Amino acid sequence: MHRVLRKRIDHARARQAAQGHQDRQSGRKVSAASKQTDLLLARQEIKRFQSENDHLRQQARLHLGQQVEQLGNHDLVDRINELTEENLWLSAVERQTATKNAELQQQVTALENDLAAARTSLRMIRNENRLQSSP
Repeated sequence: MHRVLRKRIDHARARQAAQGHQDRQSGRKVSAASKQTDLLLARQEIKRFQSENDHLRQQARLHLGQQVEQLGNHDLVDRINELTEENLWLSAVERQTATKNAELQQQVTALENDLAAARTSLRMIRNENRLQSSP
């Protein structure tokens, strides 16, 4: 189709050149063939502009999509890093808490043993006092 259009345009140009065509500024009327040629050229240029416009729009969409994706990925990476740091901190706190809990459990056990020993000692003292106070 492009070749057929190009042949028509070239043919119309040749015919206009043979007629000694002049433009509107000279005051002469433009021939119908000249108008048709101009119209064909304008349509061809419009199609080219539309095609170029579509291509540029598509490129802009792709570029914008990539920028949005990169921004989204950057934000996600930042958030993952924040969560990783927080997770490490919480793990350290949990280890410290578990260690402290184990220490406190040992203290409770030691205190329970001391209490049991004190109670036993107290019972023994009471029993001895009873034996000594009864004749």
